[in-house]
Amino acid sequence: MPVHLPASLNRWTNLWEPLDVLAFAASKVFELHDGTAPVDLPVSHQASTGMWTHSAYWSLPYVASVIGDVMRQDQ
Repeated sequence: MPVHLPASLNRWTNLWEPLDVLAFAASKVFELHDGTAPVDLPVSHQASTGMWTHSAYWSLPYVASVIGDVMRQDQ
């Protein structure tokens, strides 16, 4: 059963990398207050990061672009 999230969290875009052992697909674990699942967007593995993928997200242009897109949705 998914964990039901409060209305104060009205949306969630989860960026995750398949080789990141700390990452997960939020849509399988959580449900937003309106019954919809969070958006899961996989991030491509960067060979240059080796196995240290969890802290490498922030340096990827794709991640910055998605964060900007999501933040502009409320404007």
